[in-house]
Amino acid sequence: MVDVMKRVEDNSYLEQRGRVWWYNRRVPRKFAHLDTRKRIKESLGTTSIEQARYKRDLLAGSDDHYWASLQIADEARPSTNREVSEAVRRRYRMATVKALASGFTYQPQGGGLSR
Repeated sequence: MVDVMKRVEDNSYLEQRGRVWWYNRRVPRKFAHLDTRKRIKESLGTTSIEQARYKRDLLAGSDDHYWASLQIADEARPSTNREVSEAVRRRYRMATVKALASGFTYQPQGGGLSR
């Protein structure tokens, strides 16, 4: 997995559209057969670079954990890979949508929720 702390001072995965910052990340090649999205683009809803970097780090961490989960499922049961991948994807999207709808940012694996 990518070390999130390395990205704190740079603008990796960030794109500014007008004044608003967006998270923009390509799905790594090694996960392309598990995650059919080519790119992940999501508005960070802020004009502050500091807030954008913080939110980017949370989203990047979530994506890293998501891909790790897909890889584990793929290695554990290659015969049911598609079903497992879809189940993992649904759980991931549900968790992020629920968190964002409540005004939180989803943080996987014991990270909890943050405002």
